[in-house]
Amino acid sequence: MSASQPRTVDITVATTSRGPDATDLHLLRLALELQVDALLLTIGAAARAADAEQVPWRRWAVEDLDAARMLAQTLLAHDTAPPATLGRGGVGVGADDALADLVARYSSMDGLLGSVLERPYAGQAWRPVARETRARCRARLEELHRHRGSTYRRQADGDRRYLPGELLG
Repeated sequence: MSASQPRTVDITVATTSRGPDATDLHLLRLALELQVDALLLTIGAAARAADAEQVPWRRWAVEDLDAARMLAQTLLAHDTAPPATLGRGGVGVGADDALADLVARYSSMDGLLGSVLERPYAGQAWRPVARETRARCRARLEELHRHRGSTYRRQADGDRRYLPGELLG
């Protein structure tokens, strides 16, 4: 064989029909982490984009979200934990735990936004966005509590679950 005749050598390992091995699942987990990063980059770019009509940011965000969901489902179907940033790391975490984690996050956002909105108004342009976000947050909390079989109530600080690092300031 001369240098002018390129040749492709297949160095992949053949897999059996039993399904993916640990290496395959690890690579899927890494792909999921990258997909979540891509989703966040898309959201960030869409927020800064002046040409939102020319670049399909919204469609890309929806497609990225769907791809992340499919990868996470695949990992869970093979008893492989998704990245911890997608919820509790353990396999077999049910909907009740996911709902509780979402309640904790939305409760924290509600508290944070409430704190910033309680400060005296001085013409800050971000206040309408903070109010709208808080309203959506509260609506989501009501919906989450309905799904959990309870009604929305403002939790007392002693009854509240805190997120890692939330109390550090």
